[in-house]
Amino acid sequence: MIRRISLLCNTQRISEPDDLLFTYPGDELPDLSLVNCPACRARGMYQPHGSYKRYVVDVYRGKIYELQVAVPRVRCTCGHTHALLKDTLIPYSQYTLRFILTVLKAYFRHSRTVAQICRDFCIAAPTLYRWKRVFLAHRELWLGLLRSRDSDPSYFLRSIDHQPHLSSFLHAFFLRAATSFLQLHRNPAYS
Repeated sequence: MIRRISLLCNTQRISEPDDLLFTYPGDELPDLSLVNCPACRARGMYQPHGSYKRYVVDVYRGKIYELQVAVPRVRCTCGHTHALLKDTLIPYSQYTLRFILTVLKAYFRHSRTVAQICRDFCIAAPTLYRWKRVFLAHRELWLGLLRSRDSDPSYFLRSIDHQPHLSSFLHAFFLRAATSFLQLHRNPAYS
């Protein structure tokens, strides 16, 4: 999988639900000439290799949307194929980054009970608690153990919301942690 920077604003500036947050327009692929293959480390040796459909769940102004998006694939000269996944999608998750962050904001603001949050967002309580556990672990990874213990999770969520370019944070997190922000597990092929 190759992660692509896609969100050049913060989540508060998105004016409407839009599947272009998750897909590439038409058959247009991003420039991969400077991107190393995750398998063989060759640079820019890709050919288009089809796509696959993926269902995602997003939220906008409190309303839940289910979208079907096309995820393009490329093939390296080494024979490995890779999905081109925008950073607004979390690998191996049907929920978008915006959806999970919205649920976590509701949880950490204590404005609703867990039962109300789960009902409003159509998720199970174990799912919410799993996202909370991963979020707190990733917050600690990003801030460091001492700073994360002193900061409120709501404050960290607000700081993510107010990033001028959310993709910059997501890319920096990926480089530091070798996993995408809020990704629950690593790709089993590279474990």
